[in-house]
Amino acid sequence: MSLNHLAILTPGFADGEDDTTCIPVLQDFILGLRRRRPGLRISIFAQRYPGHRRPYLWHDMWVHPAGGGTARLPVSLAGGLRTLAAMYQAAGRHGPIDVVHAFWLGECAALARLYGRLTGAGQVVTLMGQEVRHRDRYRRLLGRPGMISVAVSPWQRARLRETGGPDADLVIPWGVAPWGAPATAAVRDIDLLSVGSLTAVKDPLAFVRVVAGVARHRPGLKARMIGDGPLLAEVRATATAAGISDRLDLPGALPRPLALDAMTRARILLHTADFESFCMAMVEARARGATILSRPVGTASDLSDPGFVTATDETELIAAACRILEEPPSAPSLPCPLERTLDDHLRLYDA
Repeated sequence: MSLNHLAILTPGFADGEDDTTCIPVLQDFILGLRRRRPGLRISIFAQRYPGHRRPYLWHDMWVHPAGGGTARLPVSLAGGLRTLAAMYQAAGRHGPIDVVHAFWLGECAALARLYGRLTGAGQVVTLMGQEVRHRDRYRRLLGRPGMISVAVSPWQRARLRETGGPDADLVIPWGVAPWGAPATAAVRDIDLLSVGSLTAVKDPLAFVRVVAGVARHRPGLKARMIGDGPLLAEVRATATAAGISDRLDLPGALPRPLALDAMTRARILLHTADFESFCMAMVEARARGATILSRPVGTASDLSDPGFVTATDETELIAAACRILEEPPSAPSLPCPLERTLDDHLRLYDA
């Protein structure tokens, strides 16, 4: 089929071109599609964020926010109706929507399914996170005729099978934009780096405990934790109790360019989350020459790159970090290039 108009459905999207921290992997993906196919019309529909309902241009592509915020059923149905209406209006102005691609197996996937059934548009849903762990009403969308499901890692696909499936149709990993990697070698002045939200699933307190454990063996250790979230106060208290407040920098959430700069300066990206479907921070940091040390989750358990090291508990993480810091810095690697991700998606859309 000839792909002329692609609709992207997502719970949230950047509220302007300067909003670099809202699902950056999706921003890179859409910009990559536009670069590869300049004539492709891409319409973006954001269900929850931004909180307003005013359409706006983002890199010459229209974003249609439904302003759903944190509303739950039945109030959230109004936002879904606004999104469906906006999709019909976009099709009327710019030509029929050929494919609707929803992100997360949730309400966006349900809207994609409904619009596809009403108009004949192809439907794709990418499983982005923890939705593979839970059997809920949206799970029944998988395996339906015309709805293609995409996992972002073999590890995530295996978790979906473990919880009763149905199985995903494809695995397409996310890719790192080639223009994001540094051109020259960097000064590695951050020993241990964390980048991510300070929430329970990311287990930031484990990061603090590992930093404390490594600091006992390396008195000059320098660590940094970039991110914000509900566990920030506990992170600070844990660092103080462990006596490492002077060795752990907590700058909060940073714009994406500053987070990427920190990855370029890091010896180790230490990722202590107990669940990840993919983890873009891992492959971004690896592209910048950091060694990835994590629990065996997401892409860390799938790639054969020696720059990915996994450990099952905090004792093993401390031992591995001490060993890695004694070794020369690793060379940058691009195990998941964005071009491959774009190729796989464009083949899917065209089919």
